[in-house]
Amino acid sequence: MLLRKSLIADKPSKERLACIRELTDALIVAAEAQNDCTELLFVLFDLTGVSGLDSEYFRTLYTHSSPDEFTNYACLPRAVHVPDLSREELVDITQRAMNVGSWDCEYYMELLDVNVPLEGASNLIFYPPEDYKGEISEYDPTAEEIVDIATAADNVILL
Repeated sequence: MLLRKSLIADKPSKERLACIRELTDALIVAAEAQNDCTELLFVLFDLTGVSGLDSEYFRTLYTHSSPDEFTNYACLPRAVHVPDLSREELVDITQRAMNVGSWDCEYYMELLDVNVPLEGASNLIFYPPEDYKGEISEYDPTAEEIVDIATAADNVILL
């Protein structure tokens, strides 16, 4: 089954990338000068939906990312919970997330995380679950195995 069109990330235009990169540079300059970044952060949110960041994030951006990496991330769609995702769609999302060289893999990792009960499920792409019995060097799960772990009944929170 193919992933529904509304959940597929569209590659941003060069103009959008340039606009967000310019805003990112302005945030870095303002944060490094210890200026108030509130207005720029609101603009960033309005343009991208990225929230939860502050001036400290941009002051220290070079210690954990780069302006280009942040720009690419900010241009991705924001992942949302979709209550009627099928198992096949979750497998498709996971396969896309496992393509770590792709410009949109972070979006699909977030999409997986917000749509399964296991917190941080996308970490299973890189790290085995705590109860993994094999050699870590041999850990190479399929998308189906990750979805099985992430949706297992013991990961569902009952209210």
